Amino acid sequence: MDITIINLISILIGSIGIFGAITKFAPREQHKTFLGGNIFSLKADIVENIRTYVLASFAVIGLLIQALKVIFWYGLPERVHDSAYYTALFLLLAVIFGIVILFLLLLIDKFARKYWLSDAEILVSNVIQRGKEVLHNRGLLDKDLDRHHPDILAEIKLDRYHQIIGNSIDMCKLLDIPRNYLLTDQNDIRALHDELRDLVSLLEYKLGKH
Repeated sequence: MDITIINLISILIGSIGIFGAITKFAPREQHKTFLGGNIFSLKADIVENIRTYVLASFAVIGLLIQALKVIFWYGLPERVHDSAYYTALFLLLAVIFGIVILFLLLLIDKFARKYWLSDAEILVSNVIQRGKEVLHNRGLLDKDLDRHHPDILAEIKLDRYHQIIGNSIDMCKLLDIPRNYLLTDQNDIRALHDELRDLVSLLEYKLGKH
């Protein structure tokens, strides 16, 4: 161990804190409007706050190592290896710390999940309920049933399918459910009905597992 190795380690540890400062958890859906508020915005705020505290702590650790070097490790030699050794060591440590960062981000997201999931479950339940209404009424919400003009009903059905499917897709993304969300025919009522049925079933299944 020498001063150069200590410097390299403290630089890399501090860089984790810098990584947290320059990266943000910002899903595109946080700017959209949902029933009762924007759960994506809440999720982003919670995840971002936890990331900031955790990753900033590594910057503090890096500074602490530098302080310990000055106070207690002043007797260590400056360099005991050649440049090739330090280059290889730096690259190895960079890879290790890169893996540590990825692992930390996964842990943070998992830890943060319990803080926004209860609000998400309420919103997902509302979307499921509306989806079931549309499926039961073949494209209409209960409040649409008093409208009898065929042209109006046809237009409403298409809008309702698109609306609830869009909400359901957003909820799948919120719960990190991997899926192909592309419809083959945006105006085919039967295809829209089948798509919504699959999405509602998927959300019910995932909600029951949480």
